[in-house]
Amino acid sequence: PMFGSSMTGLHTYNGNYCPTRISIDHVVNSSIHNGKLLTVSQFEKLKIRFHSRLRRFDAYPVYLLSRDGSAFMTFFKKSKNCSPCMIIIKTESKTIGAVFDDDIYPKCKNKYYGSPLATVFDVTNDEIYKTSLKNDYYLSVQIDSISIGGGATGCAIYLEDSFETVFSDPCESFDSPSLLPSQRVSIIDVELYKLSI
Repeated sequence: PMFGSSMTGLHTYNGNYCPTRISIDHVVNSSIHNGKLLTVSQFEKLKIRFHSRLRRFDAYPVYLLSRDGSAFMTFFKKSKNCSPCMIIIKTESKTIGAVFDDDIYPKCKNKYYGSPLATVFDVTNDEIYKTSLKNDYYLSVQIDSISIGGGATGCAIYLEDSFETVFSDPCESFDSPSLLPSQRVSIIDVELYKLSI
């Protein structure tokens, strides 16, 4: 219903009704439900390449670093039971992210979890990397770090406590190259979205 030529109203994720008219041009060039890091058109280009089980969903922000602060505990409170989900990380040079059918929450100490539906992507260069099935290192969440992907070559995305820096190496879980121009880069913003109808 969001992409009709105009609508008399819009239901939000929390069930509220917004009685406004929205044009196609406004929707395509606007951010997703008040998130700041992805436009609707960027999300739609990514979504059609997600696993088929995740393509029918829209994205609703549940955590915004710019609004909620950088504490991992705040992020974990908001991410618990938030599945499927998508995380977006903005640096000075790139915007990257990942999508999962599980929540990003510390529940398996020193272990990986998740499924082959996991995908990492580079929004800036419009590149997406699905699971390679070479291993099952999709997501590992500890109280002070988040590892996305893994294996002998490293993590596709590795975040440290307080969201100050992000690391990216070539990753065999997704057959992805490093998603960043250098191995360690400062973070400007992070957003977590719940994928839902």
